[in-house]
Amino acid sequence: MGWELKEERLLCLKKYCVYKIFIIFAVMQKGVYIVSILLDVILLGSCSGYEKLLKSADYDAQYKAAVNYYENENYGRAKQLFENLSIHFRDKERADSVSWYYANTLMKMENYYMAAYHFNNYYRRYPYSSRAEEALFMSAYCKYKEVPYYSLDQQITKDAIADFEHFVEKYPQSTRIPEVNGYIDEMQSQLEKKEFEIAKGYFKTENYHAAYVSMKNFLNLYPMSQYREEAMYIILRAGYIYASNSREDKMQERLQAVINDFDSFVALFGDSKYLAPSQEIYTRTKALLSQLEEKESKENKKYHNTMEEKRNQSRVTNTTITRNIYDLSNMTDNVYETVAMLSKRANQISIEEKKELHKKIEEFASTIDTMEEIFENREQIEVVRHFEMMPKPTLEATQESLEGKLWYHNPAKDSLETQKLEAKESELMDEQSKK
Repeated sequence: MGWELKEERLLCLKKYCVYKIFIIFAVMQKGVYIVSILLDVILLGSCSGYEKLLKSADYDAQYKAAVNYYENENYGRAKQLFENLSIHFRDKERADSVSWYYANTLMKMENYYMAAYHFNNYYRRYPYSSRAEEALFMSAYCKYKEVPYYSLDQQITKDAIADFEHFVEKYPQSTRIPEVNGYIDEMQSQLEKKEFEIAKGYFKTENYHAAYVSMKNFLNLYPMSQYREEAMYIILRAGYIYASNSREDKMQERLQAVINDFDSFVALFGDSKYLAPSQEIYTRTKALLSQLEEKESKENKKYHNTMEEKRNQSRVTNTTITRNIYDLSNMTDNVYETVAMLSKRANQISIEEKKELHKKIEEFASTIDTMEEIFENREQIEVVRHFEMMPKPTLEATQESLEGKLWYHNPAKDSLETQKLEAKESELMDEQSKK
């Protein structure tokens, strides 16, 4: 308030100085002194009169003067007067008019941020006023006028859209609905352009995976976008470059996704300007897929042959065979010791197979953390299936026992035999000493 009064005084002083210089020049030319004196009085009087009005307690006069300034587009003085009046007329008869004029004055001065606040405040304080509909519209409109360039932060754009949507919901029969829809479409287009440019920026910086995912998200958010054709082409290019530089165990799935993206693109844009480069990408993708499938077929065949050879070399079968338990106890002469021996050997075989399985799985493990969806690792699945088809450790231990491949040692029995031998040796020595 004080700053604006100083500004008004400065403006009056500037006007006074300009006119004074003009009059001095006129006096020097024609010698008219009285004109200079009269203009001094008029100019200084007009400035002092406005300041007196600001300080006076005649609020009706202030209100009339403020409205008059507003209608004559002198918004600076009108704003100061309406600020004074808004304090005096709070919760009184003219409070709604003062608030209305004040918000409009701010808008005329292009202070849209504060104007939006005061229009919204007017709507909340006077929801049943005849001006409520216009106030709600102007609150959203002022935010619309503050919408920045698309490359900047768009939070105020989203707020303006939300306010216009609230207006449509509150006044569906308003005559301003077509105008509101136009503003909403314009701002939605700006948001759409920003999202597209962000996704396109990833492609330009060669961050192809991020470009692929961002463009997919963009099309999910704006399925009928004006940038749809270019977006789908960027998805195709980014997907191909990303897939062709992937590891072999991931490449086939990603290349197949490129084929699917190409089919979708051609179905929607058969006469696109990007059709020729898209077809070239499709041809290269098919060639890479053929190479991968041929290589995978050879590796699978070699792997299965190796596993089959190992399976054939093993004499152990997975079928159930009835055995005589006493035939298995020839080595120990004790059934219980035989069972304990076979159990320990089965545990040893199980540990060895488990280590071998983990080693094989780690060869095909993925060590790269990505944002993509996790797919099944077919090589690991094949390894696990092979180990599942192998004979159980107990069967292998039993077969080794029958074939005489096991070495059995019982420390307790060994110590007993040693004691017996020592006893016999001592007896022999005693007999010899007696002879």
